[in-house]
Amino acid sequence: MYWRLQHPRHRRGLVLVLVLGLASGLAAGMPAATQTAPDQATAARAMDPVLTLAFKVKPADRPAFRKLMTDIQATRLRKWKEHGLLAGYRLLATRYADDGQWDVMEVLDFRDDAALARWNSLESDSVGGLSAGALALVQSVTTTPVERVDAGGSRTASDSAVLVVPYVAHVSADEYQSYLDGYTIPQFKGWIAQGILDSYDVLTSIYPAGRPWTTLIVLRYRNDAALARREQVKAKVRADLTTDATWMAFSKNKKDIRAEGVAALADELAASEVAP
Repeated sequence: MYWRLQHPRHRRGLVLVLVLGLASGLAAGMPAATQTAPDQATAARAMDPVLTLAFKVKPADRPAFRKLMTDIQATRLRKWKEHGLLAGYRLLATRYADDGQWDVMEVLDFRDDAALARWNSLESDSVGGLSAGALALVQSVTTTPVERVDAGGSRTASDSAVLVVPYVAHVSADEYQSYLDGYTIPQFKGWIAQGILDSYDVLTSIYPAGRPWTTLIVLRYRNDAALARREQVKAKVRADLTTDATWMAFSKNKKDIRAEGVAALADELAASEVAP
C-alpha cells in the first residue's frame, strides 16, 4: 500500500536520526525486521515530535559496539515503545566500515511533546539513551533535527537492503519540495510499482547550515536481488516519465537543484510501525 505524509508546512514534526557506530560485517546473519503496511493513522503520527543524534566508533571497536547495540539498544527501543515513550523506531546499520560514513542510523518517532520531554530528561543521564558500555565506545556524536517531508510504501519484506542517500539542496525549501513532488517521488512510486522498492522515507534538516546534507532519503529495497536491478528499473521508470512535462523540466535542471552525496548500504536491524 502506498502512503504519503502531509507536507511539513501544514504540521510540526522533528525526527531524531541517531547514527550509531556498529561492527563490521553487519550484514551477515542479521535479518531485517518485518513490518506491516502503515495506514492513515500511522501517517498522522508524523505530525507528532521526533528527535536526532549521531554516533560513531573507532573501527577496532565495531564488533563490541555491534554486540551492545543488538543485545541492549534494540531491546531498549522496543521497551520504550511499549511504555509509550516512542511512537515508533527504526534501526539501520551500514554493512561496511567506511571513513566519513555513519555506522548505525536510528529514527525515533515520539508520541507527543510530553514524550519528547521525557526523552530529554533521559538524555541528561545517558546520551542517546545508550548503555554505559556502548557510550564508552562512542567516538563522536552529532545531532541533526529533521522533518519527514514524504514517505511511502509498505516495508513488508524480511530480507531487505536499505540505501541511504544524502543530498545538499541548492534552492529554497519550497523549491526543493516542488522538485521532490515533481521529479523524485514519481520515480519512487514507479520503483514500488516495478516491485523492487518496499518503501521510501524523505527526511529534511530543519537547521541545514553547516550540515553535510540537507535531505536524507532512505530507500528500502525488497532484497539484494531487487537492489541489483536498481539501475535497470531506474532507466525504465525514467523512460516512462519522459511523457510528463513537469518531470522532464526538473530532469534537465536537477544538477542546479541539488548535489548527491555518498550513499550508504545498510540493513534494517530493528523497526516498528508508528503507532496511532
